[in-house]
Amino acid sequence: NAIDAQCNITGDGRILAKFPTQVKYAKLLFEACKRGCLREAAAAAAIIDCGKIMLDAENQYKESERSDILADEKSEIAQIAKLCQIAKNNSYDERFCRQYGIHAANARKAETLAQDLYSTAQRAFGENTHQAADSSDALAKCVISAFSENLCARINDAQLSCQIANGKSGVIAKASKKFAEHLFCALNLQEQLAQGKASIVASMCVPVSAGQITDVFGGQITEQITNCIDERHKRVICRVQKTFRGLVLEQSQHDCTDKEACAKVLLDEILKGKLVLENFNEKAQRFITRANFAAECAPKYNLPKIDDEALQMVFADLCYGKSSYTQLKNVDVLPHIKAWYSQEQLALIDYLAPDF
Repeated sequence: NAIDAQCNITGDGRILAKFPTQVKYAKLLFEACKRGCLREAAAAAAIIDCGKIMLDAENQYKESERSDILADEKSEIAQIAKLCQIAKNNSYDERFCRQYGIHAANARKAETLAQDLYSTAQRAFGENTHQAADSSDALAKCVISAFSENLCARINDAQLSCQIANGKSGVIAKASKKFAEHLFCALNLQEQLAQGKASIVASMCVPVSAGQITDVFGGQITEQITNCIDERHKRVICRVQKTFRGLVLEQSQHDCTDKEACAKVLLDEILKGKLVLENFNEKAQRFITRANFAAECAPKYNLPKIDDEALQMVFADLCYGKSSYTQLKNVDVLPHIKAWYSQEQLALIDYLAPDF
């Protein structure tokens, strides 16, 4: 909302332009002031900017202890913020921080920067005096607003691959996979080169929901309805997808009840060779050969040929009223082909090209 539809700067844009950070950080803090989570947003911005803070713990016992301490945190940023607080409570003691896998210098730097950003944002934007009842929900919406180009959707739970907004793809850093739910915002997207191939690695993950994205960008959510074949059950289904900048936010499906739509899907699958009609057999093929031979040898009778276009129309008629391969598989195709002709024309075909 920094510019309008004509690319003119807006009132919000003028405010953001004066804030002494990159625009996305200004937007993050601006939204946080309105949503009542400025302290959390300032900490998040500082953590992103201060380098690696969470390291490997000194040993497996300290690693286990640290995991228990961080177990209730709802995002990677929240975990690191808690580690920064623990380091601060222990005066950034080097030995203590090393044991628990905390980069003491970066944690101290993040704390200082977070306080500076908090104070600057208060003066620039005016903090909401009411703290958000659910700060993690409020912060997630601020992150969505400021880092919308970093929104990601996980391909599946078994892989680290993900889709990124606007048609990009990437992989989730192994250390970040805990918070890479179906939808998440990666506050850090870094291009890396491995085995001669460039890939985008997503880290600093904040889990988000379709509802939160809709709350922030409701006007940009599109709904796409597609009729297609269910590969497992070979039924025609109606699939409804809600998407945001190419990311599938929600998906549902139900049996298709539109007869025309069902027939079109089934016909496409037949023409692609994915659905095989068991009774489109030698007998049916032989009749087509006879009919086309009669039409070619005796043009004066004006017998229509069964060409690809005619056969497609026959299959379309055969598919109408059906919604699954089970209904279609064993249908006798020959009567539908013969229906292309009148009784007189069928008799003429038998006379001109008898079936021996």
